[in-house]
Amino acid sequence: MSNEVRLIGTSQVIANIDKIEKQVLAHANILVQEAILETAFQAKWDAPVDMGGLMQSISVTYQKSKLEGTVSANAPYAPYVEFGTGGLVEVPKGFEELAEQFLGTFSRNINLPARPFLIPAALKEGEILQEQLAKLIQ
Repeated sequence: MSNEVRLIGTSQVIANIDKIEKQVLAHANILVQEAILETAFQAKWDAPVDMGGLMQSISVTYQKSKLEGTVSANAPYAPYVEFGTGGLVEVPKGFEELAEQFLGTFSRNINLPARPFLIPAALKEGEILQEQLAKLIQ
């Protein structure tokens, strides 16, 4: 009598697992891309408009291999609109490091209130994406 265990069909099981993993990854890619595009759309919608330069400066990049993307506002005044200036600066919790890059680079004599457009859009879409990804992996 031998102490042997045989697994029959393991190659099929492994192939099915690989197939499921690829399907989940492909679906996750779609969800992330949609979230990034929706973030950009919402940021453009919420951006204060004078002549439209801020809205037009919002752009998207996406790296499928890393499942990540970036939404950025490239107008030179974008951070001052987002965070405000002078004594009216408002930095949302968790974004202090980002805001520090711009503190002190604008005249302190000008007090403009924060008119956030990018961070609220990113936070909202980030929550939705987390929920969708959690459902996907269940």
